[in-house]
Amino acid sequence: MAKGALSPRVAKHGPVPGFTPGYLPLSEGWMSTPELDGLRAEAWRQTRNGRFHALELGVWKGLATSALTLASPLVICVDTFTGTPGEPCEGTDTFLDFTRNMRSLDRHNFVVLRTTTDDALLELLGTPGIGTILVDADHATAQVARDLRGAWRLLETDGTMFVDDAEKPGPKAALRAFAPDDLEQVSYVTPKLAALRKR
Repeated sequence: MAKGALSPRVAKHGPVPGFTPGYLPLSEGWMSTPELDGLRAEAWRQTRNGRFHALELGVWKGLATSALTLASPLVICVDTFTGTPGEPCEGTDTFLDFTRNMRSLDRHNFVVLRTTTDDALLELLGTPGIGTILVDADHATAQVARDLRGAWRLLETDGTMFVDDAEKPGPKAALRAFAPDDLEQVSYVTPKLAALRKR
């Protein structure tokens, strides 16, 4: 596919007048409709500009993934599905819920799932090429800081990295300390969802 060309799937699912987003029920996560709309709109902008990939660190049951897959032809999802020390997971059922949810929306073919740590995947990817990133994994300050630094290296110029739960202590502290030279601006979709634009 030529750079900048939209796949038939993207052209079909992209936002058009009267388009009704096909999100999972809000009970499958903790994002609001305005936050999901913000993710989808930015992923769509990136796709229209030839950046066809999105990266999601921490997917839980796939609520945010349901927004990203409406606009990105490929969403790389990273989660161990084991939780974190401060936020234990419900167990293997969360992995099954995620895969069932993607199949129920018929979007499983647009997701590459990596059940590994964020650090390991960021090392594997190693090169830029992603237009939209959502950081929503471990909320400990040190881990969020690592996720921000690693994901930022992968983000294309003019790409956007979202940080969920930005009002919580760990992500908030990591965001305050994060100041790369190519950070254009930090804005907020809502008080809990920060958006960092790369220049």
